Amino acid sequence: MLVDAFIDGQKYKPNQVVEFEDGQAKALVKGGQADDSKEAVVYAMSLPGAELVTHAGPGVDEPAKLAGEGGGTGAGAPQVPQA
Repeated sequence: MLVDAFIDGQKYKPNQVVEFEDGQAKALVKGGQADDSKEAVVYAMSLPGAELVTHAGPGVDEPAKLAGEGGGTGAGAPQVPQA
């Protein structure tokens, strides 16, 4: 994520790596809220406390953690669309 964002009831912060469904990911990138470039993902995941989370969609309190270490807000300017 590039900015603070409140999406489907879930809060995301800059430098948090979040996986969204393809259509939502494209809209966030187009709107300047996220960066899905490989370089951005690599950089973000290299930051201390980095973790990849999956956006759980509307009505879910917490996104599912997929990978990473430690707590904190995660790290990653981009979100990663599903392939």
